[in-house]
This record gives sequence, C-alpha cells and structure tokens, in this order.
Amino acid sequence: MTTSTKNQDPITVTGGPPRARPGAGAQYGLLAGPLLSMLDASIVNVAVAPIARQLHAPLTQVGWAVSGYLLALGVGLTATSWLARRFGTLPVYTASVLGFTLASAGCAAAPDARLLIAARLGQGLAGAPLVPLAMSMLHERANSVAADHFRSTWRSAPWPARLRSA
Repeated sequence: MTTSTKNQDPITVTGGPPRARPGAGAQYGLLAGPLLSMLDASIVNVAVAPIARQLHAPLTQVGWAVSGYLLALGVGLTATSWLARRFGTLPVYTASVLGFTLASAGCAAAPDARLLIAARLGQGLAGAPLVPLAMSMLHERANSVAADHFRSTWRSAPWPARLRSA
C-alpha cells in the first residue's frame, strides 16, 4: 500500500519498493518528448501556407491547426497534475508520448484541413503533460542525487563532528 503525506511534493508518492534512478540515456530520452512538443508548435507556424496549398484549404482554416494545438495544450496542462497524482508520473508521461506520436501520424495522414485540425487538437492534449512531467522526473532525480550525496557525506563524518552540527 502506498501513502502520500502532506509534506511531500504532490506528485511524489512514498512507500513500496524503491524505484531505480534513470540513467543518463533515460534522462536525455525524457527531454525528447518536451522538445518534440515545443518544436511542433513552431514548425507548423512556418508551414501554414504550404499546408493550405497542399490541402486546398483557405489559410484561415489551416490557421486553426496552429490555434487548436495551442488551445488544446493549455487545456491539457490543467489536467496534468491530477493525472499524475491519479495514475503516476511515468505512466502518464508514457501515455502522453504514445498519444502524441499517434496524433502526429494522424496529422501526417490528414487528407483535409478538418482532420488536420482534429489531429492537432489531439497532439495538443497529448503533448501538454510532456514538459511538466519530464521536468518533474528530472527534478526528482536531481533531488535524489543531492540527498544521497548529503547522506554519504554525513555518514563519513567523524562522530564528534556530527554532534557539533546537530
């Protein structure tokens, strides 16, 4: 059984077996999701005119692909904290990466502007948790490393030094 206390970060849950810390490769992998989400927001801005020509749609309609993504991103951010507390940080992050990837494939395959806008809404909703959850997991890792360093330094200090600092 896992419990959460009021003194802890709302996403961190104590109890159960200790979790392994992510290695350097996993940490860089965590940053890939937020990078894709942020990059995606700016790339489509540059490509709106060619997308409108390719889909034979008015520029104002294809502009909703940009606006819809950003609006969905904002809506998705509001649910991120609740989802992470309810289902766990890593499962929500994994589902977000998978959802973002599937929505990206939907954008690539969209035959018209309406389906492109719908896929972009899906991208925004799925991409919203990527940045805060990745940063949360990396922050948790950094705090864990700092705490381990403090504990090892404290344990190696001579016994009289421990009394003076207490």
